[in-house]
Amino acid sequence: SLTSQQLIEARAALWHHNATPILTLEEAASWVATTGFLLFLPRRQQLRAPSPTFVEATMGRLEHTPGRPEIENALSIAHRLFATGEAFPLNLLGTLNEEPDFLIARDRLPWLLSLRGDRNWKAAPGGRTSPLNVSVWKLLDEQGELTAGEIRSGVGRDVSEASVRRALIDLWGTLRVFPRYHDGDTTWALAKTLCPKECAKGTTTSQGAALSLFLADYLRSAIAATEDEIASFLSPLASRSRLREVLHALTATRQLSTIPLGPNTLYYVAGELPEFPEIAAPEPAAESAAPSSQETESVSENATP
Repeated sequence: SLTSQQLIEARAALWHHNATPILTLEEAASWVATTGFLLFLPRRQQLRAPSPTFVEATMGRLEHTPGRPEIENALSIAHRLFATGEAFPLNLLGTLNEEPDFLIARDRLPWLLSLRGDRNWKAAPGGRTSPLNVSVWKLLDEQGELTAGEIRSGVGRDVSEASVRRALIDLWGTLRVFPRYHDGDTTWALAKTLCPKECAKGTTTSQGAALSLFLADYLRSAIAATEDEIASFLSPLASRSRLREVLHALTATRQLSTIPLGPNTLYYVAGELPEFPEIAAPEPAAESAAPSSQETESVSENATP
C-alpha cells in the first residue's frame, strides 16, 4: 500500500525539493530531458495538480511564491538552456510576458506541435488570424530574428508596441515564433527557422498519440496522480473530456494501472511504480499523560489542515 508521506518524499527527490538544487547547465539539461514538459513557476492555484517546476528545482526546495532573486537565478540558467536548443520556452496560458510559463524538451516538441501547432507551418498563419499577426510573421520570415522594437518599425509606426507584443504572444502561443533571450534583450524568430524538423514531425504525429505520450510523461514525473490532477495539469493541451478519454483508453489497454490512496484512485504507468521506503512512525513521548478533553478541543481548533 502507498501512503501520502511516501508519495510526497518520492516526489521531493525527483523534483529537487530535498535541498539538492540544480546549479549547472548540465544538470538543468539532464533534468529537463528526463521530465520532458514542466512548469517554469509554481501555479498551484491555477493548475491544481502536483507538478515539478524549474524555479523550485533551482532553489532545491518547495516554495509556493518564489522571490524575484530566485526567479532571476532560474531564468539565467533557463536562458542558457534555451540557447543550446535542448529545450524551448513556452507561453501556453497567454500571459502578456516574455517569461515562459512552461518548458519543453526538444524531443517532445513535435507532440506539442501536433496539439497546438499549425500543420501549414511553412506558410503565413491563415484562418481568423489578425492582420497584424500575419504582418509580424511575414516580417520575421523576410528579415529573420528581430526585437519587438524592430518589428514595430517594420510593420508601421502607427502600430503601438503593446499591440506588437500582443501579436508576438499570440504567435508564441500557437508555436509560430519563439523568443531568443540575450543579455538584457529579447529577439523573436520563426519556429520554421529554429526547429524545422520538429515542425515537420508534428504534422505527422496524431493528437491521440501525442496526448498519450504527454500523459505518460506526467505520470512518470508525478509518480502517480488522480484523474482530476492529470486533467488539470494537461488542460493547456486539450479539453478535459478528451484527456479523460485518452486516460481511460490507456487504462483499458493496461498501459496504466491504478492504486488506492485514501479515498482516491491514483493512476501510474504500468510496471513503473517505484519501491517506496518505509516511513518510520514518530516515537511516542515517554510517560506522557493523556490530554484532557479541554486540551483535545484546543488542538482541534488550532490544527493546520
